[in-house]
Formats: sequence, structure tokens, C-alpha cells
Amino acid sequence: MKARYETTPLEALQKKFKDKVKINFAVGYEVKESYRRSDSLLNIVNEKFIKEAIEVARKSDCVIIFGGLNHNRSNDCESADRPNMKLPYGQTNLLMRF
Repeated sequence: MKARYETTPLEALQKKFKDKVKINFAVGYEVKESYRRSDSLLNIVNEKFIKEAIEVARKSDCVIIFGGLNHNRSNDCESADRPNMKLPYGQTNLLMRF
């Protein structure tokens, strides 16, 4: 199924709160390639992105983390994208730093 449009969590929060709330944002992890059926991407960690996310979190009153797969080619497809339920792209490593 292909959606006609998609709203990211960041876009939804920005739309909902407009200028009432200051939203600090950092990516936190790097997507290098398709995750499809590969455990090799579970522990790829980009320290630059993690350090930036931690610094942004320190400046914030509240932290919300959205993780999982994205819509890159071969990701997030029906019954063919996940060898397991572990978080990809070193996201577990990012969470452990908080």
C-alpha cells in the first residue's frame, strides 16, 4: 500500500504546537543502506549523530525518541524486511546512552 502523503512525527508536532513549544531535533543515527534481512546493520553506530542527539536532549525539558525502520528501498515492506525485531542502525546503542 502506498499512502498518498505521509506526516512524520516531527511534522505533526510542529503543526500541532506551532510557536507555542520550542522543538529541538536531532537525527541520532545514520542510515547507510537497506536493512532488509541483515543483522549487520544492527550495530553500525555513527558517534557524531549520537553526540549531537545527546547534546540536543540535554538542552531540552522532555525527550521523545522515534525509532525503527524508515521508508528507504527494501525497508518497511510486508513480510520481507525484518530478520528479527531488534532496532536497526545502532538505535539500541543510542537509547542506551540516555
